[in-house]
Amino acid sequence: MEYWDLYDKEGQLVSQKHPSSEQIPDGLYHLVVTLLIQHENGPILLTQRSHAKKIFPGKWEATISGRVQVGEDYVAEIQRELKEELGWQLNDIELINSVVDEQFQIIIYNLYARVDVPHDPIVFNEAEISDYRWGSVEEMLLLIRQETIIEYSKRDFSLYPLVRLGEN
Repeated sequence: MEYWDLYDKEGQLVSQKHPSSEQIPDGLYHLVVTLLIQHENGPILLTQRSHAKKIFPGKWEATISGRVQVGEDYVAEIQRELKEELGWQLNDIELINSVVDEQFQIIIYNLYARVDVPHDPIVFNEAEISDYRWGSVEEMLLLIRQETIIEYSKRDFSLYPLVRLGEN
């Protein structure tokens, strides 16, 4: 079973080891982290979720993301997700902002990393990712218009500074 720590709206720890299968009490939130990865040459890493996933199988995402587990902070969580999905460890990760989502009772930490890695091939965990590509801002916006990207990736993408993303 998966467990989360619960936080108040300001991000202060309130309760530990809440079962993820149980309803979160009103006024409390769990933490989610998203990481937008941009190659130093400009393209954005886009990943396609495994077709075996129960939620959003085969949909594209603009971020590596995950839910913060008990005892973790958002930095530890994103490092765990990076290792699990791509086999990477990144040292220069920047916090862009945090956003409270009242509907889903989550606090989202939006992160950004600029990387200098070979474009191809990227070795990924096929249980998590079925495909990837490095895409321009325009390609990302096309995926949004075609609705082939997960709804929350639309929201996540809009939170990042497009001027920075336009550097490609």
